[in-house]
Amino acid sequence: MLSKAESARNNAMMVVFANVAQWDCQAMIWVRGTRRPVVTLFLKGVTYSGTARAWAVASVLLWILSVKGVDVLPQQALFLGTMRIGFVAYVLGYLLKRIFGRTRPFDSIADFVPLVSAPHGDSFPSSHASTSVGLFVGLLLVAHPFAPLVGVWAILVSYSRFYLGVHFPSDILGGAVFGVLCALIAHPFF
Repeated sequence: MLSKAESARNNAMMVVFANVAQWDCQAMIWVRGTRRPVVTLFLKGVTYSGTARAWAVASVLLWILSVKGVDVLPQQALFLGTMRIGFVAYVLGYLLKRIFGRTRPFDSIADFVPLVSAPHGDSFPSSHASTSVGLFVGLLLVAHPFAPLVGVWAILVSYSRFYLGVHFPSDILGGAVFGVLCALIAHPFF
């Protein structure tokens, strides 16, 4: 049996979660009204650049080029090493998704249609946000010259998931915070 303090704390948390869920739904309905074909096309490309498949292709290509002694990026080995943060964020984020089990916007809001193929699995936290923000913060921590550019890309990737209708804003915020934490934890190992 819960004490009065524990019961009050649980009730307060339930109110907070209900308010966040309500705000999330309102934000999704708002963004649906802002969609434009050119922006949609651009953000579909951006969102694809943040997929696990795109990360795998980029990391394999960078690794092959590095092995052959071809540098296409400044401090390429450091950039490639920092990409491991994205892998860690992706794997651990998948486990968090299983724990939280949050449904996606198109499963939660009547007549809400995503603008990309409906992803399988749970919504919280956003893997796109955690991996892209994790890479950005990791690059910041090692003072890589591409950190600002990756920061802009991370913002666009994260926003694309909201705009395209596959994540609530709180999923993206949670993913971004998780990405920061992954980068901070991994930083000493670089």
